[in-house]
This record gives sequence, C-alpha cells and structure tokens, in this order.
Amino acid sequence: MEDKYLKGFNSGYLMRKYDPILSKEIVSIQNFESEYLEGLRNGMAQMELELEGRLKSIVKEKEAKKSKGYGRSRDSGIGFS
Repeated sequence: MEDKYLKGFNSGYLMRKYDPILSKEIVSIQNFESEYLEGLRNGMAQMELELEGRLKSIVKEKEAKKSKGYGRSRDSGIGFS
C-alpha cells in the first residue's frame, strides 16, 4: 500500500518539475481515487512548494542587490555616447 503512494509521490514530483502542463491535466481527474493518485497529487504539491520557495529566494536576492545599487545602471563617467 505504502509503495503505491510513494511511487505516485515520486512520479508527481518529477512530473510537476518537468511537465507542468501534463501534471495539471492529471490533477484535474476527479472521478478516480487511489493511493497512487493521492501520492501523485502530493508529490506535485511538494514540487510546487519548492518552486515557490526558490522564486521567493530569487526575488529577495534581487531586491537586496537593488538596494545595494547593483541593479541600477550608472553613468561611469567615461563619456560614451
């Protein structure tokens, strides 16, 4: 029993990572329930959480660079026109 859930979880995790369109179609299946499908949905949700975390981290990093002046264009004073 646990084996089916784990296989579904791993499949869902990878599917969400590499084929998000297909994963959304599969998640929309409502008329069928199984341990595998439950694992699949949970694996997709886990990958989604990780992607959101990475995105937040990137945004935070860009904001930090911007506040330090790394993101702004500066006039170097060289005189190129």
